[in-house]
Amino acid sequence: MEAANLGAYAAPHPDPMLDRACELLASVPSFTPSVSDWAPAAFAVRERWPGGGGSLSIPTWFYGHEPPNPFADHIGKYFANALREDGLPARSTAGVIFRPGAAGTVQEIFDSATPNYYGSRGEPAPMVLVGHDHCTRELPAWPLLRALAADRPMESRIALGDTVEEAPGALSRLSAKQPVRAVGVPTVGRHPAQLRNRRHHVRDTTGRARCDRVTSRPVTARRAVPRSPTRRR
Repeated sequence: MEAANLGAYAAPHPDPMLDRACELLASVPSFTPSVSDWAPAAFAVRERWPGGGGSLSIPTWFYGHEPPNPFADHIGKYFANALREDGLPARSTAGVIFRPGAAGTVQEIFDSATPNYYGSRGEPAPMVLVGHDHCTRELPAWPLLRALAADRPMESRIALGDTVEEAPGALSRLSAKQPVRAVGVPTVGRHPAQLRNRRHHVRDTTGRARCDRVTSRPVTARRAVPRSPTRRR
């Protein structure tokens, strides 16, 4: 997440600035074991290249060991961490890269997978998991993610890689793919007139579920009109 704020800060500067900034930051790559050593490296970058682009950082404030990063000029706080966990993936419409982590990262993977599965936010956003052994053996989120994605539009928007260096290329390839429309899978979150060439699950006026045929025409929602009571003579 710090990388997003660094990228925004570097945006107004020439491209070589970002490479040099990363070299400076590499001297203290993590806030563990000492935040006091980690933060000054970032402030040194800001001092050397002032006038960076603005961005918003929303730390967890829930896990005390994760500090805000110095490249954000606005820092926000949700009073419920669940809002943050849901909101950040929802705004990452170009895709998300998941590096190896623990319970919080696994939660974020499936926070992103759920709307992709149901199509509640439109087209599925690309998801790239990094770390083959971690995602298949240590915390095997990848097999479950593949099982969820099978025969659904999100199947063409997930990938697993071994290294961080592979992730940008994988993300670009997934973004270039058109999601595969699976027959028999309901699409949620779209107006019925937008649904074409797929099997539509609808509910009739009696409350019973029915399924119409595959059609190339838009399906139009119809509302049942109550009949007027018949007068007896």
